[in-house]
Amino acid sequence: HPGQAVLAAAAAAAAAAQAAPPTYYHPAAPAPPPPPPAQDPVQPDRPIGYGAFGVVW
Repeated sequence: HPGQAVLAAAAAAAAAAQAAPPTYYHPAAPAPPPPPPAQDPVQPDRPIGYGAFGVVW
């Protein structure tokens, strides 16, 4: 029957529309964690790095 084919095509189109994730936002993909900061060896007369309050000694 032609009516069943139309219903099947409509159901397949609806399933495909629901299965396709949006390209601008994907809730199932979490943001990757930031890389850890580089750890420099401690040197006596050198600043180790820059913190929120300036140079961290």
